Amino acid sequence: MNFKRSYAIFLRQLYLLKRGSRLINIFYWPTLDLLTWGFITIYLTSVGTSGVNFLTLLLSAVLLWNFYTRAQLGFHMAFLEDVWVRNFINLFATPLTVAEYVTGLILTSVVAGILSMILPVLVAWLLFTYNIFQLGFMLIPFLAVLFIFGWTIALFAMAVMFRFGSSAESLTWALPFLFTPFSGVYYPISALPLWAQTISHVLPTSYVFEGMRQVIFSGSFDAVKLLYGFGFALAYFFLAYFVLIRVYKLVLRRGLFTRFSVD
Repeated sequence: MNFKRSYAIFLRQLYLLKRGSRLINIFYWPTLDLLTWGFITIYLTSVGTSGVNFLTLLLSAVLLWNFYTRAQLGFHMAFLEDVWVRNFINLFATPLTVAEYVTGLILTSVVAGILSMILPVLVAWLLFTYNIFQLGFMLIPFLAVLFIFGWTIALFAMAVMFRFGSSAESLTWALPFLFTPFSGVYYPISALPLWAQTISHVLPTSYVFEGMRQVIFSGSFDAVKLLYGFGFALAYFFLAYFVLIRVYKLVLRRGLFTRFSVD
């Protein structure tokens, strides 16, 4: 056994770590877990034995957050399939437009998101006697905001992939989870420090999970806050689409589309 050859393999991987997307696996995920569970601990400590039904709160949060991630991943995975099979040049050599392509991915995301949640909803009901439909009519606008914001993140991920190629794939996987600590998924926004609350107030997801807790506790919800969530979600969606179009035109002008046939 020649240790120099082993060292050469190690050195090659060390050089590859200089790419930002690879550093995500080392620094990003552990820090994200620490923030999320740290804020959960602060919240649980503050409420103590107040009689809050944590099972209902946590299962509601888990299921709604999974709707968001399924919406994003259903869109993103359909896009990545075309990246992996080197199909972009074939697609856009046809009269297909970006708007038509995005619309097709959105439809795919809706179907995949709904289907992927059937089993978790059923398991939550059978094993924990939890029914997510206890949220009532408010479940519809909650899911709408989560779907729209999920598509928004997927559009930004597409723009990043168009610009930097398939080497940026690790970064696009991390994008949807960047907002977890600031969305108040498992704890109220009030459990966050003031600087984090400022971020939460411009995230549509935070209005959904704050509204979820309000519905569970009081059976009602402030419609104005829901409108804020819709407004932010739609604004970010159109901003993401605008960025995607600009990047798409840049990629065409510089001839970078061919990377997807050879990367």
